[in-house]
Amino acid sequence: MAYFDSMATSSSFLSMDDYRLVQHEVLCSASNRYEVLEFLGRGTFGQVAKCWKRGTSQSVAIKILKNHPAYARQGLIEMSILSRLNKENVDEFNIVRSYECFQHRNHLCLVFEMLGQSLQDFVKHSPLPLKCIRPIVQQLAMALLKMKSLGLIHTDLKPDNIMLVDPVRQPYRVKVIDFGSATHVSKAVCSSYLQTRYYRSPEIILGLPFCEAIDMWSLGCVIAELFLGCPLYPGASEYDQIRYISQTQGLPAENLLSAGTKTRCFFHRGSGSSYHLWRLKTPLEHEVELGVKSQETRRYIFDRLDDMKQVNMPILEGTDVQVEKADRWEFINLLKKMLTLDAGKRITPLETLKHPFVTMAHLSHYPHSAHVKSCFQNMEICKRRCTGFDGSRGLFGSGGVAGGGAGGGGQHQLQPSSHLQQPARPTQPGGPASTSLSCVAPPIVISDTLHPAVRIITISSETEGKDNAKILPTSCGVNKRVDVNSCVTVRDSDTCSPLSPRRLPTFVENAATLPKSLAMVIPPESSAAASGMVQKDLGCAFCQSSPARRRDTEPRPPSFSLSEPGPGSVVIS
Repeated sequence: MAYFDSMATSSSFLSMDDYRLVQHEVLCSASNRYEVLEFLGRGTFGQVAKCWKRGTSQSVAIKILKNHPAYARQGLIEMSILSRLNKENVDEFNIVRSYECFQHRNHLCLVFEMLGQSLQDFVKHSPLPLKCIRPIVQQLAMALLKMKSLGLIHTDLKPDNIMLVDPVRQPYRVKVIDFGSATHVSKAVCSSYLQTRYYRSPEIILGLPFCEAIDMWSLGCVIAELFLGCPLYPGASEYDQIRYISQTQGLPAENLLSAGTKTRCFFHRGSGSSYHLWRLKTPLEHEVELGVKSQETRRYIFDRLDDMKQVNMPILEGTDVQVEKADRWEFINLLKKMLTLDAGKRITPLETLKHPFVTMAHLSHYPHSAHVKSCFQNMEICKRRCTGFDGSRGLFGSGGVAGGGAGGGGQHQLQPSSHLQQPARPTQPGGPASTSLSCVAPPIVISDTLHPAVRIITISSETEGKDNAKILPTSCGVNKRVDVNSCVTVRDSDTCSPLSPRRLPTFVENAATLPKSLAMVIPPESSAAASGMVQKDLGCAFCQSSPARRRDTEPRPPSFSLSEPGPGSVVIS
């Protein structure tokens, strides 16, 4: 047996505490045997290997920690957190599934489901369009929502720790991994060295008490990086990090600076000033005090976050230009709420899920735009809560979605390895697998989604001039939804209440009980099966009025230049 080539050529990077991986060796737990197939990566904690679970066709990822008490202790904490998370539906909340942990030659081994490549490797510093960023935002907000409900903080959210599940069959389906630094809110220690620097929140830099809001700051930095194709704040030091933040977003509030235990590392307290009590140290002052030279590593230098709207504008025509501008406005609005300097005022995961950028309420003004239709089709992945399917049933088949309400049914027991065993059948964009538009297929009744919806938006398939007919199938109760062709449900941006009678179809207004959401769709062509049913024209939610845009009214903080732009930087003001 021989060491992996990647290990042999970089043996100088292995510490004495690292495990020496050998290809085809077997790692044994109390109940399973795992054969090492290939080396996947290395971190400060140890290494990750792709392994085959003998006796099955399942591949898993095994995290092999260094043989050191500190890493072993942290590994046990990680497993206890993952054990708590795995009691929930981790597929519903986009969190990596863990299976077991065991000791192998004094190294703690953690076994996880096998995922695709990281978001960092997938993007490779190329910007993503907003229609691809949106489903990622929604899924990560769902993950943060679940962690917040359990009082957990991830503390290291970054593109490296966001994995694509299956880029080919489930584009932009992601899961959060690496809970090695996670902690409970009640155990959060002030001034801890947490978060990777590019994604580190102001409260951690300044030494302020913190909570799960630091993960929302990291999420803001992540989606900004996806949009720009490069990190928003790539500080080479904590001083550069807070300098970049202050140059773009203004100084943190005086009360935050005064309360921070590390504020004096980066700021001077002025005397006799009628405006600012604190001012940021100049790069020269910081260099003289600490002997560390400040660096300029940004590709883009913004005077304010609003200036990001100008970057990477795609080439579009007609109505799609207005659609892109409206989408960018909402994206920047959400980004500013995520990157609010005061953690107490920062947007929460639930508020993020209700933001217009995620719900796409602002796109209802453009019903005939092909760009808008593609945006809604991309968001279909957020409704697919299974990691594998066999093609014999639709993606939205009964039990394929975890129930979210009284009529939602029970949670579906997923088979994490099924997508490794056999390929799936081709899927119609935005619709269930094997659905044919040339004939009327039997209705597929699915459980309700996690959140109630107040808008029913139907995207036509072939014909631009015809809307899909909306009917009440005799086989469907009022607490179920039928999805035969394509249906996207969206929650209003300014309400969290369930459907109201004024937005419901006529045949539901008189129902004894109100469902959480309802949407019935059949293919647009007439059919004998549908001729005997009474058709109801619900209208199109695209035509309904939506809340007017709410622009931020806060005064813009004074902007200032702290250093000359570095080579290759683009100054946008």
